[in-house]
Amino acid sequence: MGVVIENAIERVSPVMAPPLSLPAEAFCDEAVALGLRRDVALAAYQAFYRVGPQACVGTAWESAVPQPVRVQTTESDEGPVHKFLLPVKGRAKPAAPTRIAGAGGSLPVLDSSDQGLETESVVIPM
Repeated sequence: MGVVIENAIERVSPVMAPPLSLPAEAFCDEAVALGLRRDVALAAYQAFYRVGPQACVGTAWESAVPQPVRVQTTESDEGPVHKFLLPVKGRAKPAAPTRIAGAGGSLPVLDSSDQGLETESVVIPM
């Protein structure tokens, strides 16, 4: 078992963006380039993914992962199936153009005035 680094997210989050799009090695490399210790960066990365949003409360990463707006759990022959909806934030300013080409015609670009877009995810037992 590795050494527990207290408050790793609190130490890393003011300097770096959350690790949503980076594998651990790339996140740690970026942290080292910014003057942070690799072990502290790795501890923050692990806490972010292993503990989840509650590990980020009170830090700069607090709003990185949206809270589910609805959760539904049903039983299946294999075990519980969890469905949940997450809100999707738009950009601060509308992008130019305000519409993009889509498979069924043009689609509006999401901006910060949009309130109704959500993604649905399903966790099934395997």
